[in-house]
Order: sequence, then C-alpha cells, then structure tokens
Amino acid sequence: ELDKLEELVLSHCENLTRCPLFSSKMTHLRTLDFGGCARMTELDPSIGHLKSLTDLNLYNCKSLKELPQEVSQLTSLVNLNLTGCFQISALPESMRHLKQLKWLYLKRCSSLTEISECICSFLNLELLDASHCQHIAVLPNWIEKLKSLIVLDLSWTAIEELPHCIVSLENLKRLSVSHCHGLKFLPWFPPSLTTPEARGCGKLEDVPGIKQMKLLRGLDLRGCRSLDDSFLERLQ
Repeated sequence: ELDKLEELVLSHCENLTRCPLFSSKMTHLRTLDFGGCARMTELDPSIGHLKSLTDLNLYNCKSLKELPQEVSQLTSLVNLNLTGCFQISALPESMRHLKQLKWLYLKRCSSLTEISECICSFLNLELLDASHCQHIAVLPNWIEKLKSLIVLDLSWTAIEELPHCIVSLENLKRLSVSHCHGLKFLPWFPPSLTTPEARGCGKLEDVPGIKQMKLLRGLDLRGCRSLDDSFLERLQ
C-alpha cells in the first residue's frame, strides 16, 4: 500500500497517460512529480487523499486539460507548478482552500484568459509567475490582498496597465512586466521593490515615483523606445 512513501517521482514518463490511484493511507507523501509527462490527460480525483502533500509538479503536462476539484483537499500544498500546461483554461474555484500555498507557477499556461479569483485567498503566496500567458490582459484589484507576495512575473502577457493598489504589496521585491507590449504607464511601486523589469515595453512612457524606491538595486528598461529625456530628470 506504499503507506511509508514520502516522494513519488514519475517525471518524463512520456507514455504515461493517467496518474495512479492514491490511497488514503499514503499519509507521508510530501512530493509528487509528474513533470514532463506530456501525454497525461488527467489527475485522478483520489489525489485528494494526499493530505500531507507539499509539492505538486505538473511541469509540461501538455495534455492535461483541467485540475480535479479534489485538488482543493491538498491543504498542506506549498508549491504548485503548472508551467507549460497550455490546455488548462481555468483553475477550479475550490482551490481557494489551499491556504498554505507559497509558490504558484502558471508560466506558459497559454489557454488562461484571466488570473483566477481563487488566487486572492492564497494569503501566504510569495511567488506568482503568470509569464507567457499571452491572453491575460488584466491584473485584478484584489491583488492587493496578497500581502506576502515577494515575486510577481507578468512578462509576455497582454496587460496594458497595472492597478494603483499594487503599491500596497509591502513585501514585493521583484516585479517583471517585460515585453508587455501594450503597457504605457507604470503606477507608483511599493517601496520594498528592489528589481523591477520592464524591458521591451515599447509603448512605456514613464515610471513615476522612482525616487521613492529606496531599496532599488536594479532597473531594466532596455528597449523601452517611448521613454524620453523627461524620464532622465526623475533619475537625478
């Protein structure tokens, strides 16, 4: 019954089309890795039995179309990697019960059209990577609830503006909006920010409040063709 199992790694098992059935006795399983299982089409609902699971890696599970509602029962989950799951078009609202989640990777989930509202319940979230989700056009105002957020990556999305409430993210250190080609202005940033990136934002015209960023260590604006000499005055 594998009731002592703590880690199950099945990454790059390219002929695997489904995941195994999980027993409620698998109380010690902490890590489950299906990374690179490109033909796996579904997660079995029995995954909800894994109450101690902290890490779930579904990197490049290209055939996975959705997450089962039972994922919401993984109440110990800290790290969820959905990078490259480009057929997943939405996250189940029941995921709002994942109160311990700290790292959420949605990179290259190209079927996503919005940042799911269930994420606003992840009050311990430290990293949100939604880069290369080219159909995401809005960063919702509820982002201000994520007070623990340290890293926010929105590069290569269709976002054209950031909400002013982003200034309230008091622990945010890294923000990337690189190659958001419709982005014209950036709001005032939280003073905690150390390394903002906005390279390749060809329409970006201004970065106000830059002098208030007392912890600034690096600012990458290469390829921002619309910046002019007036921006240089802010740096003086």
